[in-house]
Amino acid sequence: MNRVAVVTVGDELLNGSVVDTSTSWIGNSLREHGFELVYSISVLDDEVAISDAILTAVARADAVLISGGLGPTSDDLTREGIARALRVDLVLDSGLLEIISNRYALRGISMPENAKNMAFLPEGASGIFNTSGSAPGIAARIDGIPVFAMPGVPHEMREMFSEVLEKLSRDLRARSEFTYIVNVALSGESQVASKLAAWQESHEKVAYLASIGLVQVKVTKSSLEEARDAAAVAAEIIGDAVFAVNERAISLEEIVVSDLIARKQTLAIAESFTGGQICNRITDIPGASSVLLAGVIAYTEAAKRELGVEGISQSGTVSSEVASQLAIAIQQRYGSTWSLATTGVAGPGEHEGKPAGTGFVSVSGLRNHTYALNLGHWASGPSSNSRTRVRQAGSTWALEILRRCYLDLPHPNGVEPLLQSNPLLLQKKKSVRVQRSALPLEYHWVQRVLVFQLLESAPK
Repeated sequence: MNRVAVVTVGDELLNGSVVDTSTSWIGNSLREHGFELVYSISVLDDEVAISDAILTAVARADAVLISGGLGPTSDDLTREGIARALRVDLVLDSGLLEIISNRYALRGISMPENAKNMAFLPEGASGIFNTSGSAPGIAARIDGIPVFAMPGVPHEMREMFSEVLEKLSRDLRARSEFTYIVNVALSGESQVASKLAAWQESHEKVAYLASIGLVQVKVTKSSLEEARDAAAVAAEIIGDAVFAVNERAISLEEIVVSDLIARKQTLAIAESFTGGQICNRITDIPGASSVLLAGVIAYTEAAKRELGVEGISQSGTVSSEVASQLAIAIQQRYGSTWSLATTGVAGPGEHEGKPAGTGFVSVSGLRNHTYALNLGHWASGPSSNSRTRVRQAGSTWALEILRRCYLDLPHPNGVEPLLQSNPLLLQKKKSVRVQRSALPLEYHWVQRVLVFQLLESAPK
């Protein structure tokens, strides 16, 4: 596998003002295309530091990618750093100058004098067109090693990366390696690795990537077929916690939206402690509008009562009863095939005597199932991050429980339904009436069977 090094440039990356997301994104993208990120370094906006970092990277890899420092201001010094590493001067590229000038003209703005800086290239280098910004990229060779500089703005870098990847592939003629990813929900990295221990003995290139409530198992082989077959075996060993096996990482929400579209089913959501996180994840997916009918953040007690939740004075807002009633109410209000509701304590600290990380998730379809969650693990650590972690974990649990419900899979390990009921029989008079045509086809079939059974059992 060809080895690639990454150099990220910017004071803000080192003083804590900005988190470096580019390196992880580049590393994952390289891996998916048969390259390996072997070295990364972040440096200040300083010509000498940039030059030294580039030369160090050149000595350690087969190619070098640089992100940042290509703008028009005095602290954008990547051009100078590359030129210093090459021991050449910067020269004005008239073609780049025209492109940059036209960019400003299209926006009805006169090109600032300092924008001309972006048209300078190290002698012998070439420019890379920027489709979503003004600063061109740079392609050069240092000691025979291809070096590509891209903008630091994440969306501009990612747009340019596809072209850089093509150039990189041509330059290196990368040995083909293919990766398949097994996406797993609600299982820890050590738990998944333990299940795959015997299998992994015959598979050298296996990597694990864990995030909150999710694990990716990356299986790399020399052919697409080998990678796919090996990943399929791994998925079978792991079991129904696997929600996708693909050449790329697939999110849980992407699978939920895709599944519900294929099943021609709809969803309504009522969130409390997850604070809109589930709706946000669902609506990030193209096509979500054909699935998601409505999303409500019933954050306060008054908002929950307005939806029709009763008994809060007895059970409190953080309870299985409230979660169940929220799911039933939102399903009945919008006539969705499925509904999903959450209530809990994001923290930090207790609420109603319940510790941070206490959560309840309820799913309603033909039946209502409500589950208690213990997310206390995510509530530990710095309080500034604990709320985010608990909400993220809660939204992941909710989406996975929903997936298991509509696929009729067993409950996730560690949870059992606390309440089970038929939401259609619990409908309150004050609830919005649900049109018969909005109910799932399966419900009409069950209803006819029940009527037939009653008639058959009636005295003759």
